[in-house]
Amino acid sequence: MPISNSKLRLTVKEIKDPMKIPSKLSSFSLPALLLFSFACSEGESGDAEAETIAEVVASEEEAVEEEPAIPEEAFETIEVTVEALGNSMEEIRFDKEEVVAPSNGQLTVTLVNKSEDPEMIHNIVFIHDDAIEEVAAAGLKVGPEKAFVPDLSSVFAGSELVEPGESTEFTFTAPFQSGEYLFVCTVPGHAEEMNGRFIVLPPAAVE
Repeated sequence: MPISNSKLRLTVKEIKDPMKIPSKLSSFSLPALLLFSFACSEGESGDAEAETIAEVVASEEEAVEEEPAIPEEAFETIEVTVEALGNSMEEIRFDKEEVVAPSNGQLTVTLVNKSEDPEMIHNIVFIHDDAIEEVAAAGLKVGPEKAFVPDLSSVFAGSELVEPGESTEFTFTAPFQSGEYLFVCTVPGHAEEMNGRFIVLPPAAVE
């Protein structure tokens, strides 16, 4: 049924007053109500104003949908070298007791195997602090084909296996949440002796 002019004017008046929006229109967004109001105005000026409102609304919606790009310099990048030492199971250890990184920052790790015994093969894996037994057991299951690095949510990153006298390098993103985690060698029998603290701090706190 067509809407009479008197009813249309009443509807527009009520829309212009945000305190008197009819209940049936309460689910409309404010931009939609404004467009409806201007569309019902008489003359070319009403049409022009409606088009202007439509352009503003469209530009605002586009601005909300597009996330601003984060410049690369916003991320802290840390480089650290860790040495695997020892020529027997009694001597094996890492030369560092802790590694520090900025939260959500890039950490480039170089693992150098200083051992001379050909059986002393190592890796380095960064994990949650309460998951060392779980990760070590899972690493044993996946075996050397996967460098004893299991695919678990408690594992942030891990290196390939490094032979004596060799080295490897890899880069990963540190956890977003600041806190204390661990790094460990998951080669069978090594985790108990070869581990250290992985400390994640707010970027401003990392020198």
